[in-house]
Amino acid sequence: MAMSVSSLCFQEAYDARASGRIDLDAYLTHIVAHYRGLRHESDEEAKRRWLPSGFDDEVRDILLSEDYQPFDDADATALHKIFLSAFQGEVPALRTLLSSSTAATEYYLRPLVQISTREGD
Repeated sequence: MAMSVSSLCFQEAYDARASGRIDLDAYLTHIVAHYRGLRHESDEEAKRRWLPSGFDDEVRDILLSEDYQPFDDADATALHKIFLSAFQGEVPALRTLLSSSTAATEYYLRPLVQISTREGD
């Protein structure tokens, strides 16, 4: 897996969004970069099994599994749009994006459930 210098790790992206240093779109850019195969040394260390799962935890669990195969740029871009639409509550756009997605649901269903749980949609 490729290491990244320019992309934030899961915890850094979460903290930057929580503090207001980056917006939702930038946060998702950093998270979805991991779907392309980017890894940071701290990604594995940041697993917090003792805390309830959140969006980034679900993504981390999926992407750090042994059988994960990185997405190409087109699928990663589509996934970014899916997550952004979900966070923004854009249900019609989300339905359209999901119906045209070629990615297996196992790569985005659990994170979408977390978004829905947090955002209330």
